[in-house]
Amino acid sequence: MESPFKADVLKGMVALLTGGGSGIGFEISTQFGKHGASIAIMGRRKNVLDNAVSVLQSLGIPAVGFEGDVRKREDAQRVVEATVRHFGKLDILVNAAAGNFLVSAEDLSPNGFKTGLALGSSRKYVNGSILPVDGGLWLSKPRHLSKDAVKQLSRTVEKRSRAAPAGVPTSKL
Repeated sequence: MESPFKADVLKGMVALLTGGGSGIGFEISTQFGKHGASIAIMGRRKNVLDNAVSVLQSLGIPAVGFEGDVRKREDAQRVVEATVRHFGKLDILVNAAAGNFLVSAEDLSPNGFKTGLALGSSRKYVNGSILPVDGGLWLSKPRHLSKDAVKQLSRTVEKRSRAAPAGVPTSKL
């Protein structure tokens, strides 16, 4: 599909993408690069970072990868500073890091729960314009629910738990 944007719309800009080495984040990295941006990617898995940077560079896109966990403030700060050192500036930040746990609420592990909370609150570490990335309302409704909708979700989980009890409820936290 041909882009509706000018080929050089991001020329001279530097973009840092958390989670930019795979999934939606990688596609955004690629498209930003194809439109003229230099790309920095932050991720936890070195092999994923190395592969993504290699693919971007093979397309003629200036790219660099930095290992780090977006949930850790010191990693976020270090990667922002490293991006500025490497490219001389930072114009765009895209938070595409995700924790996708495709399980029912009662089966979510304590670590999965903490990860979801940490990723959801990671946007506080950098000032400026930030683009949080998700799959849209259909994929990430909990981020966009009203208080009444959250109550309804809780009632639904409770009804399901009562319909098929699994013993005495215990906290996984």
